[in-house]
Amino acid sequence: MNKRTFLRLWEENRFALIAGTLHWLATFFLERLFLAVSPLAEPVNYCLCKLILLFALIGFWRLIWRGLLSPSRRENPERAYLLAALPCLLILIAWLLRYHSFVLVSDELNLYERATRLDSFAYWFCYPSGYYWICGLMLIPHPMGPTFIKLLLQSLVAGYCTARQARLTGWRSAWLIYVLFLLPFVLDQGISAHRLPTYGMLYLFLLARLYYDHREGVSLRLPALLLLSAVTGVLAIWRSEGIYLVPLGAIWLAVAYRLCREKGLWRKAVIYLLVLALTALPQLKAYTDSEAGVSLRTKPLCGYALCNMFRNGLTEDMIAAEREDIEGYLKLETIRRYNDEYGDGNYQGAMVMYAVEDADYDAQRRFCDAVKRIILKHPLIYLRSQWNAWRYTSAQYTANFSHPLSALANLTRRQWLPSVLVLQFAVIALLRRRWLVFWFCCGGLANWVLVYLLMPAAYAKYFYVDYLMGWFLLLCQLCELLGRKTRLFAKQSNSRRIGGVCSE
Repeated sequence: MNKRTFLRLWEENRFALIAGTLHWLATFFLERLFLAVSPLAEPVNYCLCKLILLFALIGFWRLIWRGLLSPSRRENPERAYLLAALPCLLILIAWLLRYHSFVLVSDELNLYERATRLDSFAYWFCYPSGYYWICGLMLIPHPMGPTFIKLLLQSLVAGYCTARQARLTGWRSAWLIYVLFLLPFVLDQGISAHRLPTYGMLYLFLLARLYYDHREGVSLRLPALLLLSAVTGVLAIWRSEGIYLVPLGAIWLAVAYRLCREKGLWRKAVIYLLVLALTALPQLKAYTDSEAGVSLRTKPLCGYALCNMFRNGLTEDMIAAEREDIEGYLKLETIRRYNDEYGDGNYQGAMVMYAVEDADYDAQRRFCDAVKRIILKHPLIYLRSQWNAWRYTSAQYTANFSHPLSALANLTRRQWLPSVLVLQFAVIALLRRRWLVFWFCCGGLANWVLVYLLMPAAYAKYFYVDYLMGWFLLLCQLCELLGRKTRLFAKQSNSRRIGGVCSE
């Protein structure tokens, strides 16, 4: 980099660098309001979170400068992103005030308490969850701080998708994309800072960036390659089922930016792999440091699967060889009692695990191993059980048509429709050779299959990626159709006007 280039970059980003650095320095004082330990208690987590926060704040202030403060802001795309994000932010704030108790419970409470001790909770929720909460509390030292930041992030994704669509089809049709962010299920997830709601928005941003760059013929420069590789790496690590993104993310990049036509493809491949390896290091370290905790992550799934399999064809005679290992931790009598009492309500979660016996680590490990052997011996019963759990994700949202708005909201919360859309778009894209959309849908289908096989509860949010992808692709197609009709109508109107002028 020569001196002239350096000076130009400094002039373009001076405000962001100064404002972001000052804001970052202020977090050293703000964090004292929530930290329960010294930074030296977890120096690696602390330093990495501080580094991530510095880059995030510089990026945030660059967005503010280019979108709102720069003399050339009207020509900058960031202005459109921010203006389109504002309505979504206001709606999310209203939704938060209406439906949030402003009290953290369950997993979010666990994440908060761990974050106050600089513990990333990596062996259970993967380190991006913990880092998000630590960074969020450094910015807003309040239990709801990460949730407030989540509202802003979701709004920015909404603004980004809408503004990018507007460049293709015009603003009138692009506002259809907003329907996705106004769906009650998406608004519900928008006021949660847990793993899947945040993961889903990051996933949607990656899809949108690749989709619109491909449509506009944008080339892949080094900064974009680093950013998109990092996002792909985080998504691959953050959820267990995200592992398919390691190979598929490379395909997405290659197809979106037509890299197969470029020279030096191997350099981009090396950078991609190096960035993915760097994003994986903190998680690998957590696995080696917490071997016992990691090996028992399947405990809820094992209890959940065993309980539900007994209602889907499994009998005690089939598990005679594993019975002793199972009853060392979870009594079969307890499973029978829960099935008699709750029936299909057990699909809601691993409730039976609340009644487990006190046991040491070895007994818990033997229980998990025994259930896994049962699943391998009787795969059809397991698949039937998981299929019924999948059906329950939609069945729990009943539609009472005596209350039309409530019925409509519950209908949009059902997971089967967007999942069918992903499958449908995969077939259409294959027939029409729209390869990027086809590979997107392959990712959605891979996500669905892995979640279906591994879900430890019939939570609709487990299929949030497919929900967002299905609706996003549908709305993009509707925008194309509306934009095409609008352009055709405008062309016909101009022709009639010109014809009328000529006849006069």
